[in-house]
Amino acid sequence: MSTQEEWKQYKLERLEYLKGSVFRFAKYAPPSPQWDHDHCAGCWKKFTEAESPESEHTGYVVALPAKEAEETDFLKRCREQGMRVVGYPTKGGMALHWVCAECFEEFKQVLEWKVESPPAG
Repeated sequence: MSTQEEWKQYKLERLEYLKGSVFRFAKYAPPSPQWDHDHCAGCWKKFTEAESPESEHTGYVVALPAKEAEETDFLKRCREQGMRVVGYPTKGGMALHWVCAECFEEFKQVLEWKVESPPAG
């Protein structure tokens, strides 16, 4: 991206499919033994359990029906550009979508995101 505003717009376009979502803040855990990482849906930061300075270990996550997750405009554009798109691992037909803390703070108001309350304890 050539400017900060273009980078912000790019991330916003990638995140628009999550508008109105209710997230939970969580420690990253792979959804299957064959899956070792995920990426922020906005900026593409890497989420992993592995210890490395460039990895995120906590963030905001939301589960969406897997079919809905596969049909985002962003993923369609990737396919049209010849990129290989790997399907999300699913549990009970749901796919997890991660957003880093930085992107969450930057876009939570404009995308009307909420955080679910932790269970009363």
